[in-house]
Amino acid sequence: MVRLRQCLCNLDDAAAGKLDKKQAVINILEEMKKYSYQFSIDERDSDLYAWVEELACYSPIMHIQQTDGITSPHSPFTKKNNEKGIVEGKKLLEAIAASYEKEEKGMPPKTDKIVMALELFASNTEHPHEIKNNMRETREYWKQYIPEDGVRLDQLLERL
Repeated sequence: MVRLRQCLCNLDDAAAGKLDKKQAVINILEEMKKYSYQFSIDERDSDLYAWVEELACYSPIMHIQQTDGITSPHSPFTKKNNEKGIVEGKKLLEAIAASYEKEEKGMPPKTDKIVMALELFASNTEHPHEIKNNMRETREYWKQYIPEDGVRLDQLLERL
């Protein structure tokens, strides 16, 4: 996080005319090279579904929230949030299934059960009625894909 702040300061300084733009970019690239482990250049690192395909089969619990892919506000799955959100029920279940098709050496045993838990945050300015409606809408959204607890993944995918 410190490195990111330094890079952003370089950009701020360039925008304010305190630093040449070319030099700001050079500084950022040098910082990224020096601390490459803190910067990702692989698009898959920021791809939700790539992560799920790689790791879901090893995780006995997944916390589910709607996100725009930039911030992590733990939004409910409402029509409004889903329009700009990147988490889609069918795609998520397909990515989980894909994770079970892979064989990785050195990984723990694959879990035979995944609990998907909604992890939603509400603003302290939201009215309780609004929070309940968002939760209700979220439940209805996910019921399309997971109509009841305990259904096997292959059975869920057959229904889609």
